[in-house]
Amino acid sequence: MKYSATILTFLLLFTAVLPSQTNAQTTTTVSKKCGKCQKPVSSSSKVGDTCPHCGVRWGYENTTTTSTTVNRPSYNNYIDIYSPTSTRTNNTNTKSTQNNPPPKPNPFASYTKQMTEQWLMERFKNYSQKRVYCSSDRILSIGGCTTYDDFEFKFDGEYLIVKYNYENEYDEVVYIPVYDFSYVYGKDYGSDFSISTTSNTMYEVNRKTNAKRVTNYLSIGFKNDSETDLIENIDFAFKHLKKFYKKPTSTILPEFTPKSELNKPSLSETQNWILSKLNGYQKNLSIGSYDGSSSNSYSNFSFSFSGFNLITTFKESSSLSSNGYNNTWTHYYTVTIPVCDCSTYRPSNNRGYGAMTYGGGNFGFSSSKKNITQTEQGQSTRYLSSFDISVDFDRENDLFSRMQKAFNNLKTYCPVITKPKEAF
Repeated sequence: MKYSATILTFLLLFTAVLPSQTNAQTTTTVSKKCGKCQKPVSSSSKVGDTCPHCGVRWGYENTTTTSTTVNRPSYNNYIDIYSPTSTRTNNTNTKSTQNNPPPKPNPFASYTKQMTEQWLMERFKNYSQKRVYCSSDRILSIGGCTTYDDFEFKFDGEYLIVKYNYENEYDEVVYIPVYDFSYVYGKDYGSDFSISTTSNTMYEVNRKTNAKRVTNYLSIGFKNDSETDLIENIDFAFKHLKKFYKKPTSTILPEFTPKSELNKPSLSETQNWILSKLNGYQKNLSIGSYDGSSSNSYSNFSFSFSGFNLITTFKESSSLSSNGYNNTWTHYYTVTIPVCDCSTYRPSNNRGYGAMTYGGGNFGFSSSKKNITQTEQGQSTRYLSSFDISVDFDRENDLFSRMQKAFNNLKTYCPVITKPKEAF
C-alpha cells in the first residue's frame, strides 16, 4: 500500500504538470472578426459556429496559432566588442529618442531681422567687458597674460563687425559672416564667451599693419550671468538671424572706423599731453652695487618731439671706490625713439643691471629692428632694441594705460612709408 500511494501521488503530480507544459508551448486564439467577411463576431464564438453576417461556418481559417515558447534573442541585439564599427540596437536608439524631450522652440521665431539685431546689439553693448587671457608653460616655466579691451559691435553688409584693442597697442577688427554662424559658447558662471562659424570664414584685420587672416572663432569678454539663459538666447537669436543673411559675394570688406578715432585728439594735442606728463612726472634714478663700491645715478631728464621721434636727454653719474680711491664719471646722452616703429610695454622688475639703458624704468619702448639710437656726447651712436624711462605714475589715476593710449593715438598719424624694392 505504501508503494501504491507513492505511485499514485507521482501520477497525480505528473498529470497536473503535463497540461501546463503543453499549454505553455501552443495557444489557439480565436479572432474577433470573421475570416470571410472581416466583420466583427462575438468573442465567445467557437470553431464550428456560423458567422451571423455571411453564413460561413466559423472554421480554422479564422484562427491563429502563436507560440509562447521563450524565443532566443536575435544576435543583432548584441554588440561585438572586438569590432570598431559596432553599434547598439535600433531598439535602444528608438527608446532613447522617445525619452528625449522635444526641442525648445526658438523664442525669436517671430522677430524681424531688425528686431533680432537690435536685441543682440543691446546685449553686446551692455555686457561686454575687458578680457584677460593668461597662459603658462609648466615645463619651460614661462607664461603671461594678454588683454583685450574696448570692444565695439556693428552689423554692416553681411557681417557682424567686432573691434577690440590688443594690449593697448593696436586695434583688431573681426568680420563675422552671419550666414555661416555655427554656435556660441559660454558658461553662466564664467566670463569666457566665443562665437564660432562653421568654417574659416571670419576675417581678422590688424589696423596697425593691415595684415589679414582667417579664423572660425572669436572670444570676447562678457558678463555671462547678466540674464537668465543669456548664452542660450544669444545662440537662438543668431540661428534665427542667419536666415536673413547670405554668403558675401565680394572680397571687399565694409569700412569700419572705431569710435576712438571719430573724435580723437589731434597730433599736436596728443604730443603736448604726452610731454606734459613726461616732463612733469619724470623720476631720477640711483642704482648701487650690493657692497656699495659703485653707483650710477640718472638725472636731468628732458623730453621733446622732433616729428614723430621722442627725444630724451639725461645725465649719468657713475662712481667707483677701489683701494682707497674714489673715481667719478659723468656722461650725457641723447636717445631718439621713433614712435612709429616702436611698441610700448610695462617693464618687469628684474630687467638687467642699469636703469635707463638696460632696464629699471617703468615705461618701456621696444623696437624689433633696433631703430632706437643712443648717442653719448662726443662719442659714437649705439642702436638699441629697447629703452625704458621712469615716470611717477602714482600722481594720477590709471596714468600708465592712459599714456599707452596716447602713444597709440599718436601712431595713427604716422605716415605710410613705402619701402624701396631691393634685389634681395
